Amino acid sequence: MKRTVEVPAYERSSGNVFRDLGFPHPDEALLKADLVVRICEIVEHAELRQVDVAQSLGISQPKVSLLLRGRVEGFSVGRLMLLISRLGYDVDVVIRPHQARGRPTKLRVRATTSVRRAG
Repeated sequence: MKRTVEVPAYERSSGNVFRDLGFPHPDEALLKADLVVRICEIVEHAELRQVDVAQSLGISQPKVSLLLRGRVEGFSVGRLMLLISRLGYDVDVVIRPHQARGRPTKLRVRATTSVRRAG
């Protein structure tokens, strides 16, 4: 007996999961998530303990713990960029004209080198 497999309905992603799920301020949420991923990579590469990270960043160890678990409440984009610079990395902000007509503008993080090679 031949089985038929139902293909579930799907929706094409906008490229921003926060927008797709209806979060408020989805571009900022994605930008914060990208910055936190970079912070986690830097901390992991340096093999630092949370207490050492807290001292370097000038925040409490419980806040480091929350941050490394992706909890960004209370952290602005600017503050996350400042934390990355306190970990010894340059942060550049590039502003350029939007080229894709009819598509939303983008806020994004792009690393010029792998964190693993930069440290």
